[in-house]
Amino acid sequence: MTLALLALIAALAAANLCVSLRTHNRVARNATKETKAMSQITDALTDLKAEVSAGVTVEQSAVALMNGLSKQLADALANEDPAAALAAIADVKTAFDAQKDELAAAVVANTPAQAPAA
Repeated sequence: MTLALLALIAALAAANLCVSLRTHNRVARNATKETKAMSQITDALTDLKAEVSAGVTVEQSAVALMNGLSKQLADALANEDPAAALAAIADVKTAFDAQKDELAAAVVANTPAQAPAA
């Protein structure tokens, strides 16, 4: 082989290496961008799941509270002794008063703010 041919082969090999390196770098940058985007999507989904879970928990707690109070009132009204019925109703009111501020705070904390009217 001649020296010129060897130089040409070396130049082509170097050019091929440069193209390969640029391609590799471009692929690596794209992969990094995709990884970052997937991480952001995963974080957003995790946050959404937590918000939904908190909302369901508050809603279930409110329903349980109302069902419990309703049952206590029904039991009190079913009592044939008027004094015992009145005492049971007073107990229900006391229980409700003790929990209503906590329930109101939970409802406010978990209710999305409304957008201002346009």
